[in-house]
Amino acid sequence: MKTNHNGYWGPFGLLNELETKLIIDQFGNFSDRLLPWLKGRHTVNPLIAEIACHPIIVEQLKAILGDDVLLSGCQIIKQAPQKNLSWHVDLEHAQWEGLSVWVALENVIPGKSMSLIARSQNFGATPEDFKLQGKDLSSPGKVLDLAKELDPEATLVELHITDGQFFIFDGKLWHATQNPSDSPRYALLLQYCRPDQKVKAVLDINYPQIRFHSFKPECLLISGSDQYGVNRVITRKQVGTPVRKVKAALWYAPRTIAYKALRKVRRRFLRWS
Repeated sequence: MKTNHNGYWGPFGLLNELETKLIIDQFGNFSDRLLPWLKGRHTVNPLIAEIACHPIIVEQLKAILGDDVLLSGCQIIKQAPQKNLSWHVDLEHAQWEGLSVWVALENVIPGKSMSLIARSQNFGATPEDFKLQGKDLSSPGKVLDLAKELDPEATLVELHITDGQFFIFDGKLWHATQNPSDSPRYALLLQYCRPDQKVKAVLDINYPQIRFHSFKPECLLISGSDQYGVNRVITRKQVGTPVRKVKAALWYAPRTIAYKALRKVRRRFLRWS
């Protein structure tokens, strides 16, 4: 995988206002609870698959990953008003190499919604690692001070991105999101990799113990071909078929719901995590 020294590319223009609203509508058309796994919406939602295959995105990805590209996961993210998501990396990419595409959909404020630490994809450690060590990551300045200990050339980037644009970043890049407004903020996360990377379906992210489903998740072929056979690969024609939706709702989803219910009981009564 080709990467640049900063670990991110963009932003780039992609969608108009009508298109962003159509994507947000998918949030309610098929509940997250019925998905085969947390980031499996691309298997049941043709519109999301269409956006993931958008020529503007694909051409950028091919320049980095090569001609053969899979979509390994996706998620419509609703961030509540006045809420922040603290510094983190996309933890799946501790298991396999990949890129994330973050599409700004609604109420994304330039310079205030997405923060990055440039060059952090090469640190060999995550913000979660330092939190476990008791490091103070409560402010961007403190995060940058820590980053500069690892790489003196690291910089804090308050990304100037607005609704309808997207940017690409290395899955190991440190980033944080904020919603300082009084309205929900929506974004679409798309995750890509090469076909030689073995993809897993996340069940529970409780760092450092990341749990995965036992089944092989379905990856969508975006470009080129799969010559490795290490993943379950589908094409756009297979996305959103009635059989796939029913199987997601009646077979895969209940396993996730049952696991989360059991985890809640154990944490409450047995103090298990």
